[in-house]
Amino acid sequence: MKKVISAALITGAAAVLAATAGAQPAELTRAAAAEQQGVSCNSTLKIALVTPLTGGAGFLGNAQLSWAKYAVKTLQKRYGLKIRLVTGDTPVEAGNAPAQSLAQKYVGDRSVVAVIGPATSGAVAATSRTYFQAGLAHISPSATRTSLTKGSTREGTQAFFRVVPDDGIQGPNDGKFMVEKLKVTKVVIIDLQEPYSVGLADSTQAYLRSKNVTVQRESTSVRTTDFSSLVTRVPNDAQIVFFPTQQPEDAQTLGQQLLEQGKRAKVWR
Repeated sequence: MKKVISAALITGAAAVLAATAGAQPAELTRAAAAEQQGVSCNSTLKIALVTPLTGGAGFLGNAQLSWAKYAVKTLQKRYGLKIRLVTGDTPVEAGNAPAQSLAQKYVGDRSVVAVIGPATSGAVAATSRTYFQAGLAHISPSATRTSLTKGSTREGTQAFFRVVPDDGIQGPNDGKFMVEKLKVTKVVIIDLQEPYSVGLADSTQAYLRSKNVTVQRESTSVRTTDFSSLVTRVPNDAQIVFFPTQQPEDAQTLGQQLLEQGKRAKVWR
């Protein structure tokens, strides 16, 4: 977490400074416009962190916030920067609306020169065009949906960057470990009907099936807190329940309910 937050912070600051230094009048960026209005290498750079700080994934956002504060404290002196960090909360359960509202807020604030985030793939897809149209770079430390940066229906714009591997890398690696190390033959995959969970579930499922592993797919709402009905559908001979969730307490609940119903499958989160 420390490395990806630091990378996102420095990448964001570097993008601002590089654009400020190299922009031409005909290709004026937000950073260059900010330079003309008094933002320079010696000015305080206001960078927003957009992440879940409350709700089921609040642990993720607060960890990112802690490392962002640490990065600001330790790196700005090293790189000769002055950075003011501001935060925006995007609870996963609230969907994309909070991220969209924050995007409008930050593009309307001329003192904001870059954004770390959004943290989740759905929020990135919902806001990237807003940031792009304002010439505002945003760098996510955790959004993994493959189509944000690849494919014919790319959802992220040229304003979007990330410092983590996408689902197209993570899913096959998870599947490869299950096949080669755990020797699985039957896996149940449960997604939570939100972008991160569905994207990683899809890519892992595709890899497992390509290796002739039997895969049973289940799906439930991100608001689900009782998984007992899903557990009843887990075959007794399934070795793994692959459960891509951002909420550790859900994985713990699922694991407990598997044990209560005498299932031998282990939870892979």
